[in-house]
Amino acid sequence: MSNKVTTPYPLFSDIDGNPLNAGFLFIGEANKDPQLFPISVYWDKEKTMLAEQPIRTRNGYISRNGIPSIIYVDANSYSVVVKDKYKNPICQNLKFEQFASKDFVDTAVEAERDRAIQVETGLSTAIQQEVQRAQISEQEIATDLSNETVRATSVEQALQAQINTIAVGNKAYKTYAEMDADKANIPANSKVTVTNDPDSTKDGDWQWDGTNFTKSNYDPITQAKNYADLKDNEVRDFASKAGDIGNKFQLRDLMLNNSDLTYPIVIDNENGVILGLNKISDQLYGNGILDTKLLTSLTVNAGCDIYPLMIDAQNNLILGYDARADKLIGLFPENIANAPKDTPLPFELTKKSVNMILAYGQSLSTGVGQNVALSLSQPYFNITYASGVRGNGGDFSGLKPLVEDTAKPTPDGEIRSGETICSGSANYASLAAYKENGIKPQDHVIFASTAGHGNYTIQQLSKGTEWYNTQFISHVTGAKALNPDIAVHTINWLQGEANADSTMESQYAALIQLQSDAETDIKSITGQTSPVLFLTYQHSTFIYKKPATALAMLLACQNSDKFYFIAPTYAFPAASDNIHLSEVAYKWLGAYYGRAYKQAVHDKIKPRAIMPKGAVIKGNKVTVKLNVPHKPLVFDKVNLADTFQGGFAVFSGATEILLSRAPYVQNGDEVVLELSSTPTGTVTVNYAIDYLASSLNLFKGASGNLRDSCTDTCEVAGSTKPMFYICPHFSLTAISENI
Repeated sequence: MSNKVTTPYPLFSDIDGNPLNAGFLFIGEANKDPQLFPISVYWDKEKTMLAEQPIRTRNGYISRNGIPSIIYVDANSYSVVVKDKYKNPICQNLKFEQFASKDFVDTAVEAERDRAIQVETGLSTAIQQEVQRAQISEQEIATDLSNETVRATSVEQALQAQINTIAVGNKAYKTYAEMDADKANIPANSKVTVTNDPDSTKDGDWQWDGTNFTKSNYDPITQAKNYADLKDNEVRDFASKAGDIGNKFQLRDLMLNNSDLTYPIVIDNENGVILGLNKISDQLYGNGILDTKLLTSLTVNAGCDIYPLMIDAQNNLILGYDARADKLIGLFPENIANAPKDTPLPFELTKKSVNMILAYGQSLSTGVGQNVALSLSQPYFNITYASGVRGNGGDFSGLKPLVEDTAKPTPDGEIRSGETICSGSANYASLAAYKENGIKPQDHVIFASTAGHGNYTIQQLSKGTEWYNTQFISHVTGAKALNPDIAVHTINWLQGEANADSTMESQYAALIQLQSDAETDIKSITGQTSPVLFLTYQHSTFIYKKPATALAMLLACQNSDKFYFIAPTYAFPAASDNIHLSEVAYKWLGAYYGRAYKQAVHDKIKPRAIMPKGAVIKGNKVTVKLNVPHKPLVFDKVNLADTFQGGFAVFSGATEILLSRAPYVQNGDEVVLELSSTPTGTVTVNYAIDYLASSLNLFKGASGNLRDSCTDTCEVAGSTKPMFYICPHFSLTAISENI
């Protein structure tokens, strides 16, 4: 037998992989912040020497007076947070399962062995007793079964004797003559049926009393005939009365066209026809009913199996028939209640022969991460530069179908660039426009490219900088030279990590200024008159306890008609560095941008998003109100990584108050947070700022579990991905309900 030699002391690493020197360990109650809810920690397994928290590290080892040591706790599970010497968080686990010492395990195993032997002995005795009981029961059942067989046979014989004695049955003959000829063999008081007599009046049920056949008054054929005659008379009587009503109201005068023989079905209080039937063409006519040509046109353009029956002045569906689902659809109350409450854009984005989507920002805008490209063929008619979506080598002179690549060098010198959001954005926009608006992809060509630079601040990307002048502007002038009839509709913005230490106010001001400058310059290049929208994500890294840049993006979306929110990145798979995204995530996130583009350009509405409205507090209960595209809100722990308290944190002043129960949804668009104590100071509600799911390793990241109930999906790398709307990172100050 041999034993494996391992390190006698646990080793902790810094964020860069080096041994953690002068670090801090906080250990506390499971599922709670260990800094606020510490537990007792000991230097010895007998738990006689109490260790003071936080525990310090030296060269990666737990240090006690400069000597590597081991610490012990009494709990089987606990929470632990590891921080570097500057108290920046490195990792945390709110429920770490404790491994016991070898001596403890040996003792526990021995005790379990003794217990198992006792249980096994008792079980063996019980099994033997059960075998004996079962054998006795089996013998008793066999005896009962034999007795029952004898009894049943006797009853069957007696029953057959009674039937033979009574000799009453139900016989059938094809003709009355055959029945009459066989009456000597028919027992008295029998019912006899004639089925196919040449004289149909003789068909039906007859009763034989031993002397005469009597036709049954309850014969089903007679009953059916009498019922049919009754209803026929009622209909004739009603028709006669209807004729009188028709004369009274002069139905002929109500016809839309006397020569068309259109009969009114629904009329108004002035005898005007609302709905009528033309007997010659067999078609419905009336207010709101479409003519055949318009119906056919709308059906074909919709590209689906929905047939409009009633529309409004803008050709929006009021009532229709879904042939695939075989049901009526329309503005029914149950559909209206949870339907998106869309707001029209205050301006129109004028479509051109070529329509441009330009990604901009730092490394996530250029697809840095896994060095893998997924979109290697173009399914529609979208295009990009012949040198690639990044315009490698500064070459903006040629075109090719929109595909992704891993070509190097990139304009910003990145060595891990692959799939970007460009293909996901443009291709999903084309698909959705065809499926939902009937717009063929060849009739709305999208030019997509990206002009970002890794690790640049917004100040380095703004107007007047070298990168803005040589790259951002060149992507626009190059596209214009290749496609004279072009307009840039959206800037897909992915930036903020490099400004993590900025204030919300400075980042917000820089965003507003950049959009204004970009729109002015783009209009002067393309000649377009329509505005340029900024569609923005929120980075879920570099946000833990420092949400300023993410909140600035959200504020821009709430205050400006030129900014619209897409999604936070905590919902998408990260690259191996836990900072950037995987190739699947870039294409998936791109589809979210494409959906927003389609809503703005084709639907002419403000792109939908979950938006926090406000928070109120009453006692120890906080209620957060949100704008929800598709109600109800959902706390999703399957598609979104399970985060402590669903991602919510509530503070009274600077002190966090934990929830007394899990947060829950009410009325479809409200989140209720029940607190463990009543706040006394200013109440702040944070979402996806203070906690990161234990299954995620996002660098300085935070996450949450809140989404809406949208059922949209997209296909990425052969897998169907959900596209529900995801709640953004936000912070609200709650006000009291006591007025």
